[in-house]
Amino acid sequence: MSEERARTLGTLSDHGDQLRLSWEAFEAEFRRLWATRLDTFFDDAYLDRFPRRVWTESLGHAGTEIVAVRAVVEAVVKSPA
Repeated sequence: MSEERARTLGTLSDHGDQLRLSWEAFEAEFRRLWATRLDTFFDDAYLDRFPRRVWTESLGHAGTEIVAVRAVVEAVVKSPA
């Protein structure tokens, strides 16, 4: 959503690209190391599901952090000096 807002305002920076490149690097390294795992209980089907779960949980955590930071900033701004 923030990317769309920035695009509309004409202030889109490279943050989206940084996020994409970081994720692609993480996933590529994770997949590269997958063959060296010691616990083969998790099969290759798990390899396809796990990164999506990490991505989804990461976005949820980031969203929670943004809400918490916003609440702190609003509380500080509203508090008398």
